[in-house]
This record gives sequence, structure tokens and C-alpha cells, in this order.
Amino acid sequence: MSTGTENEGQGGFSGSSRTPRRQGKSDKSTNNSRRNLKRDQDVDAGKSAETRLTSLDVLLSILQSDLGEIRDFGGCVRLFDDPNGLIIQLPNVAICHSHKMMHFGTACPMC
Repeated sequence: MSTGTENEGQGGFSGSSRTPRRQGKSDKSTNNSRRNLKRDQDVDAGKSAETRLTSLDVLLSILQSDLGEIRDFGGCVRLFDDPNGLIIQLPNVAICHSHKMMHFGTACPMC
């Protein structure tokens, strides 16, 4: 088992293992760091940077995916564009006031 503590002086073997070192995550992260550095240099040189999503954009994307799964499992999802924002309507979905949980149908599965 490789421990990741090898160095060039040991010829690619760790002190606790006689198996050659495989290229692993550290090599990949070095390559990624080089690509990130190149990208940062491109931005500094005036080239456009890649699009970065905010945390809110990621959460909205997850919500959109979850709403799609609700549809896949037989639920109804209606989306309405409103000047004040997006309206999401879930017909036949209610909130149990005792458990503070959304549920499909009229009866809470926990009650």
C-alpha cells in the first residue's frame, strides 16, 4: 500500500511499501493547479473568464432538479412567472402543522 510519502531519492517507493508509486490524486491536482493558473493568467491578459455560478444559482438548479423528480414520481408541479418572482404551485400537497412537514394528499403520513 502506497502512503504518498515517497520522494525521488527513494526511487518511487515509500518507506513502508516496496510497490512502485502510482500516479494519483496529487498528480491530478498539480495538473488542475496548472490549468487554474493558466486560466487566471488568461483573465489577467484580457481574455474572458469562465462562468462561475453563485451558491444561490446552484441551489436553484437543485430545486429545479427536485421539482422534476416530483413530476417523475407522479406529482404535479406548476410554475408561474410573476413580476414579484417565480410561483411554484404543488397541487394536492399540504403542510402538517404538527410535524411541520409537506406531504401529498390530505393525510399526513406521520399522524
